[in-house]
Amino acid sequence: MWDKPEDLNIVDDESVFMGKANFFEDIVGFSEANLEGLTVTGTGSVQQVLEKAVLVTEPLTGESTIDLKKGSLIFYTTDATGSFTFNLRGDAATSIDSLLKPGKSITITMLCTMGGSAQVLPGTNGLKIDGVGQTVKWLNNTTPSAGTANAINVYTFVIIRNASSTDVSSRYTVLGSFVYFS
Repeated sequence: MWDKPEDLNIVDDESVFMGKANFFEDIVGFSEANLEGLTVTGTGSVQQVLEKAVLVTEPLTGESTIDLKKGSLIFYTTDATGSFTFNLRGDAATSIDSLLKPGKSITITMLCTMGGSAQVLPGTNGLKIDGVGQTVKWLNNTTPSAGTANAINVYTFVIIRNASSTDVSSRYTVLGSFVYFS
C-alpha cells in the first residue's frame, strides 16, 4: 500500500487519479504498467488513452498474419506489392477465440500503403480469424473490389463474438469498412 499523494483522491473507497500524466513513474517507480486482465465495472472517466500502432515495414502481399496481442492498429508503411488477406490471431500461442469471450468485441484497423499500383483485400474471402474464413458484412453492402493507388487504404473491422459454437465461421459477426486517404 502506498501513501496517498495529493494527486490521488479517495472517493467512497474508489481510487480516482486526477490529472497525473506520470502517475506510475511518480508513485510506483515505473512509467508503464501491464494492466492485462483489468476489469472495470460501472461508469468510468478517462482523460486520454494512447493506442499502440504496430508499424510493419515489409510490403503487404499474400496472407498477412496479425497478432492482436501486439496491438489492433496495424500500419503497413511500405507499398503493397500484391493482393493480400488478413489472418487475425492473438499470437502464435493464443487464439482470438480464447481472448474474445461471447458478448465481447474488438475493433481492428489496418492502414495499407499503396503506390502507383493499387492492391486489394478480396472482400468475400479476405479475412480469417484463427485461420478460418469469415463472412464480412461490408458498410452499405459495398464489398471493396479495388484499392486506391497512391493512397493509404484503410480497412476497419468490428468483430463481435456471438456464442460458443462448434462452427468457428459462425462464432463472430464481422462488420467491415473501407476508406482511403490520399
